[in-house]
Amino acid sequence: MIAASCVAIVTRAELISVDPGCGGCLMAARVIIEREGGDKAACVVDTVSVLVP
Repeated sequence: MIAASCVAIVTRAELISVDPGCGGCLMAARVIIEREGGDKAACVVDTVSVLVP
């Protein structure tokens, strides 16, 4: 059995760019998930979204 423990996490997002394209806007963002006491990020994700009117 694995013992459960509570660890605080923080999630933040950074807007990298917004450019016209594909009939709307292309938005690039980076999401970073960090855990309490960690010396580096637990997860880093780059996303690209198309925003259309």
